[in-house]
Amino acid sequence: MKSNNTTPFWPIICAIFFGNFLAILSTTSITVAFPVVMDDFNASLSTVQWLMAGYLLATGIVAPVIGYIGDQLSYKRLYVISLFGFTCFSFLCVVAWNIESLISFRIIQGIFGGMIIPITMTIIYQVIERNLQAKAMGLWSLSSMLAPVIGPTLGGWLINYFGWKSIFL
Repeated sequence: MKSNNTTPFWPIICAIFFGNFLAILSTTSITVAFPVVMDDFNASLSTVQWLMAGYLLATGIVAPVIGYIGDQLSYKRLYVISLFGFTCFSFLCVVAWNIESLISFRIIQGIFGGMIIPITMTIIYQVIERNLQAKAMGLWSLSSMLAPVIGPTLGGWLINYFGWKSIFL
């Protein structure tokens, strides 16, 4: 289905859905890994909790500047950069050599993840034809609601069969 201005609806929505889903999924899937990460790194619960707290703090800190950065670089370019950064730091979380490096990589991953969420919403309003924006926002909301529901279950399954590093892959 294409809009009148030849902007393809479904490819854009799929890209937005995927990015938004991953950024939010990353927030919730980590909680089930705490006990395993504590054992692997011989770390306390208060230290391991920084994997989630640091991610959430970074997400909240970066959100207010996205409008300015998006206006300077373009939201599409910023979206690609944020997905690339999110993926790179997700891989670095897999190869973390101690709890401090894992927390650091996770915080930087949170910066990129925090960029994805407002960028995807902005792209909907900039690119999608006005009469399809409500449908697009509904699908965006679906990705925002599915990720926290699926995250802990998927994370637990991945950790059980493949280890804690698999939640970053």
